[in-house]
Amino acid sequence: PPHVLRLANEFLTDPVTLSLSSDHVHVTEVAHIRVLVPSMDKDRALVKLIETDNPASAIVFCNRKTTVEYVTTILKRFGFQADFLSGDLPQHKREKVLNRARDGKIRFLVATDVAARGIDINQLSHVYQYDVPDDQEAYIHRAGRTGRAGASGTAITLHDTVGTIDLNKIEKLYSIQLEPRPLPTDEEVAEIAGRRARVLL
Repeated sequence: PPHVLRLANEFLTDPVTLSLSSDHVHVTEVAHIRVLVPSMDKDRALVKLIETDNPASAIVFCNRKTTVEYVTTILKRFGFQADFLSGDLPQHKREKVLNRARDGKIRFLVATDVAARGIDINQLSHVYQYDVPDDQEAYIHRAGRTGRAGASGTAITLHDTVGTIDLNKIEKLYSIQLEPRPLPTDEEVAEIAGRRARVLL
């Protein structure tokens, strides 16, 4: 993260950066999507995308612990099985949440980057980035949680007009194309949900 780099440059002489992500920065089977959303409407936009995509399981990444807790509450209120991971959780609670996610008892795991390092959950079809990451390399770590072991996956990033600039930099830095996608309307969400309900019936 930028603040760590600043601290390193303050105390170290000629430090060298070693990045373990530079050789293989993204999985080719991952679809990278960007959705332009006003910052005040992100919570409802996330729910619309989830209702439209109907992922088997997903991780929702946020930049702050308070946002993680807020998004988890929103998802639960809409009836989704969700729980969160943050750096403040004791190790035994983090393991408990992770085990529930791996066992399929949690459909949506909401997490910060700190809590999500090294997480490996099978059959993870989607990654939603509720916030554009503060650190550009974090985008690759987040998107890399899906599309593992040859499976396809989808990484969707919600962004406002300011976040557009950051995503353009990420595209250029890693030579990836984030496909713009319009936010589905209420009518489109209702139609897709109704069609799904009819198939289940």
